[in-house]
Amino acid sequence: MRLRRRATELPADAFGTPQIRELGELLAEAIGYFENVDVLATTQLDFDPAWRMLVLRTPRGNSILCNPRIRSHADESLELSACASFACVPERLSFPRKLTVEFRRLDGKREEVECGASGARAVWQGIESLDGKIFLDRIHTFAKGPFLRKVRIQRTRGRA
Repeated sequence: MRLRRRATELPADAFGTPQIRELGELLAEAIGYFENVDVLATTQLDFDPAWRMLVLRTPRGNSILCNPRIRSHADESLELSACASFACVPERLSFPRKLTVEFRRLDGKREEVECGASGARAVWQGIESLDGKIFLDRIHTFAKGPFLRKVRIQRTRGRA
């Protein structure tokens, strides 16, 4: 899997096509296989091409965000976070508590969504994945060495 790759912007003529609708359906189906995942990006599933799309799980159902961009964010806080690759070794990272994202729906209509607290964090991580950033990129330079040592220890114990 190629995690450090940037997703490709969906061209205007792709919206509303059967191929893009099918990709949206695949994303929505895929997130159903993960119990504790609120956002899933095409780059996390190794889609080829990796169009700039993610699925957001909400209480009202799944939403597909095409070409999502962070318009604004506020009220950052430090929170323990982990990723699937290093789930047993969480690290303190800074995340926004409020986030406004502009995107297009599968039919191309422009929309905007405001996220608070956990939603902001999940969408932030999904967009970072689309931008080619991974969990290790978020860890401060001084904390990266100790973090990787913890991962190695957990791996020798068979936990990572």
